[in-house]
Amino acid sequence: MVDVGAAVDVNAEAAGLAAKVSCRAADLEEITGSYDLVSCFDVLIHYPADLFPGMLAHLASLCRGTLLFTYAPYSPLLAAMHRVGGYFPHSQRRTDIQMIRDTVVRQALADSGMRLRRSARVGKGFYHVMLVEASRHE
Repeated sequence: MVDVGAAVDVNAEAAGLAAKVSCRAADLEEITGSYDLVSCFDVLIHYPADLFPGMLAHLASLCRGTLLFTYAPYSPLLAAMHRVGGYFPHSQRRTDIQMIRDTVVRQALADSGMRLRRSARVGKGFYHVMLVEASRHE
């Protein structure tokens, strides 16, 4: 886990926003509370695909406003690249990412009372994710 909270707190203080901004970092399963913005980058890709809807629901339950997250989108080409990556030497081998179909993401958001605001593909080489912004239904 990378905890950027200290840097955010320092920058918020320097900008005169310390009373309005705080940052928390924790293991996904253990974090509790209620936040205006919840972000989860490059974490969900490592959970088993069948746990994805529950993990996303948990993140959404913490969120009063905006939810930002990444997931590994399923595509036949990406799945083939992932399989080929498994044949490289161990030191250069792919990580064990879990690809999720877009329909699963949209349904998990809807079931959690969130709506998809926008998404964008981010990728280079074997690294391909979708960056998603969602918010509470208004």
